[in-house]
Amino acid sequence: MVAGLLKVRRGMSEIISTLMLNYIAILFVQYMTRGPLQDPKGYLPESAQFVAAARMPTFFDTRLHLGVLSRFSCADCLRAAVVDAAGLPATGRRLTRQRRALRPASM
Repeated sequence: MVAGLLKVRRGMSEIISTLMLNYIAILFVQYMTRGPLQDPKGYLPESAQFVAAARMPTFFDTRLHLGVLSRFSCADCLRAAVVDAAGLPATGRRLTRQRRALRPASM
């Protein structure tokens, strides 16, 4: 979204802007894990553990949690993923409308 905004407002290349934004994101995460979010009892640059009540439920004593299913909770999202993976034409009124909105204007 930020790269698109830079393209529209400033005419900046998406490739260059996303490369720069990746660098900024890495530096921001490093700052946060070694600064304000660092576990005061720990030595390594990592944040403190959340309390058990604030964590999502996990599956089968693994680190896999309920957030993984959030991607597939929407039927349209799942249909779009299958259609894109198979290379099939989009079906469904809503999905077709979304694709038309994303299609570039013909010149």
